[in-house]
Amino acid sequence: MEGLRPKNDNGNIGFERKDGVFKAFCKKALKNLKDSQKDITTLNYDEIIKKYLEDFYNDVSVEIADNSEGYKIHGIGGGIAAPIIEINYNKSEAELDYTVKTKNGNEYKFNNKLDLIADYYKKFVSKKPNEWKYKDFVDTLNVKGYHTYIYGFLKSFYDKYNEKIEQEKNNITVQEVEKRDFVFIIDEINRGEISKIFGELFFSVDSGYRGEKGKVQTQYANLIEDGDQFKDGFYIPENVYIIGTMNDIDRSVESMDFAMRRRFAWKEIKAEDTQNMLDEYKWENKIDADIIQSAKEKMNKLNEAISNTQELSDAYNIGASYFLKLNNYYKDNNKKEAFKKLWENHLNIILFEYTRGMPNQKDIIDKLKKEIIEE
Repeated sequence: MEGLRPKNDNGNIGFERKDGVFKAFCKKALKNLKDSQKDITTLNYDEIIKKYLEDFYNDVSVEIADNSEGYKIHGIGGGIAAPIIEINYNKSEAELDYTVKTKNGNEYKFNNKLDLIADYYKKFVSKKPNEWKYKDFVDTLNVKGYHTYIYGFLKSFYDKYNEKIEQEKNNITVQEVEKRDFVFIIDEINRGEISKIFGELFFSVDSGYRGEKGKVQTQYANLIEDGDQFKDGFYIPENVYIIGTMNDIDRSVESMDFAMRRRFAWKEIKAEDTQNMLDEYKWENKIDADIIQSAKEKMNKLNEAISNTQELSDAYNIGASYFLKLNNYYKDNNKKEAFKKLWENHLNIILFEYTRGMPNQKDIIDKLKKEIIEE
């Protein structure tokens, strides 16, 4: 979800909150979901604002480099506010941050997503800059703290680029965003203690709690910056799907409690359903159709023998991923040797574990071996 990561800020070691993989994934899904609900005019307006924000960043950067006092901005009352002394633009993350420095030496950093700045700006232009009063600005933009510096940034951007933005906003250059499904795959989901892994999201995973109605406060919610998509609470967007894979004969399956199990639909993938992997795999060595067909036949015979073994069952069938390891051993048409290596280095080991403790283990292993190695 999220956590604290160490950071070095001019020699001062501290910590900052960072999104985890799943939360970052949900942000991408949520952006797609919200953009898909916007009409083409709104989307186009947003993109034009973002385009000129990059130009504004370049202008301010040049001014800062040329002027030791930084880039001057004006507050709501019209007076000069603390100048911008540093500005950064991250196109890949769609972020823009800037730092202002007050007369007494205090520095304040504003780190915002471009989407948030665009939303601020669209509200800001609902009036002329000199018509804004302090309370109106705070209530309309819903900004928390340091309002003068946010106003000063928006006004400077307005003065430089509003005329160009207004001229271009009716020239549609973007396409509508199609709502997409975002699939998050957790391989071998049973390996961890899943209730602890999901933590606060335990209820949010349930389909009945998807969307904003399933909003929860995460452990570090108080450290989330203004403008973050999940500032007021995290939830799993409706277009996010979670798929967990597992081998149901693993002992670790027992660690999944029933409350978590009922939050998922369950589908059995049989070994025979995986055979298409052998056809689609990008073999490094020259694997001809003959050995692929042989692999399928041996896999079927082995699994049939496993299923017919009294102490075992279909649950112990061997999937195609094991037979992909032929790629490591098949060279110069050495088909017989390749299957022998596959047995010795992979299949024998797992089947030995499956039959551990059985009184007739050796007989079972010998019988299964005959389905792979030609005598």
